[in-house]
Amino acid sequence: MTLTELWKDGQLEDGFYYFRLPDGSIDIASEYRLIRYRLTKDADKIEVLAPVPSYDHFVELTEKVKKTKSSKNCWKKL
Repeated sequence: MTLTELWKDGQLEDGFYYFRLPDGSIDIASEYRLIRYRLTKDADKIEVLAPVPSYDHFVELTEKVKKTKSSKNCWKKL
């Protein structure tokens, strides 16, 4: 199931999510705020895209990107 389907079924886990509004803009909302959107007439036009990572996960991903960039630079030097 997609996150949007889980949201529409009321099964989305607590947390914050990126979502696309009917006008195409992307926003961040808590699961509670998304429940309020589900009650609107535009609910079928809203798409839940991804969970917002925790700060620790964000730092971990940033470090991986730094390592990947530095390893690519090593290959360029050869």
